Formats: sequence, structure tokens, C-alpha cells
Amino acid sequence: FQRYSQPENVITNNTLLLLQRLYQYRPRLLQDTLAALFDDTQTTLSVGVSMNQQVQVGEHGIPDGALAQDSFRLLIETKLSKGFGAAQLDRHIRAFRDEKTKVLLLLSPSSLDQTEVDKLTKKAASENGVTVLSKTFEDLLAAVANALSERDYEMQDMLADYRKFCSDEGILPVWQFWMRAITAGWTIEQNKR
Repeated sequence: FQRYSQPENVITNNTLLLLQRLYQYRPRLLQDTLAALFDDTQTTLSVGVSMNQQVQVGEHGIPDGALAQDSFRLLIETKLSKGFGAAQLDRHIRAFRDEKTKVLLLLSPSSLDQTEVDKLTKKAASENGVTVLSKTFEDLLAAVANALSERDYEMQDMLADYRKFCSDEGILPVWQFWMRAITAGWTIEQNKR
């Protein structure tokens, strides 16, 4: 993963690279990762081509074979803070067309609650049938980790590198590793006990 200039674009590029590599390795991994990110909604994505034999197509007959793929569009907006702008999100929402599933994924170090998302999107998302999700980079890492098996060595290594990249960029929460210590110089013996 690259580590140079324009941090927001680099982070977006590396995130897309991670998702692309998952899809190239096994499309089901991408589908499982996205499903984990969408766990709090009714959104489902079928990633990849489905192949069937002898399936009726409408009222016009039964072909010997069929390859089909559901249409979906997932747009990702990445921020290094919670600085999402309503006008920018509105433009993204209007970029969707007639896809079966429409998702705008907001990635940042800390997620927005649904009230903040609704305020930013001004309900335009629900009017256009767009699901807007706010997730953290930690959520993405957890979703990928849950999709991988312990035997996916190459992907595990890639995920570790992406985690290190995110850590180096300061977009992972560090507060969970902090410990508050109240020290007092005159009770050092008591503290040792």
C-alpha cells in the first residue's frame, strides 16, 4: 500500500485496493465483508456472477445456461475526520441511477450517528432509495478479518499491512489502548503494595 502525498486520496486508494484484492482473491470475501458492514440495515449485495442451468427466463423459454449479476453501486466517501459536507453528499446521492441496490459508505476514523447522517443527507438519500452508512476504518478492518479464514495467508498478510497503514496514518482509534494513571509521590509504597 502506498504511503505518500494527499492523505485522504491515498487512504481512499488503499481502501479500494484492499476491496479489489479481496474480490480478485475470492468474490465471496468482498460480499461477506460488505455484508458485515451493512449488518445494521436491510441492505444486501450479491457480488459476482451467478451461473445457472435450465432456469426459466420470464415467459419466453428455458435457455440451457444463464449468467447473471445483480446491479449495485457502492460509492465511498473517505474523510480523515468527521468533516463530511452536506452539499458533497447530496451530489453523491444524486449520482446514483437505476441500480437495484444503492449504498453511500462514509468512512472516517469515527462514525456518525444516524441523526447526523440524516441531517447531512437532508433525507435525500431515502427519497432516492440510497442507503447511507457511516463506518470507521476499524469497522472495515473487522469486517475483512471476519470474512477471512485462518488459511487465507496472503490475504491475512495484506490485511495486516492495511492495518499498519491505517495505524501509521492515525485513522484507527487509540483511546482504547490508553490507561489513566493517577500518581501521587507521597504514596509510592502504598502504590507498590
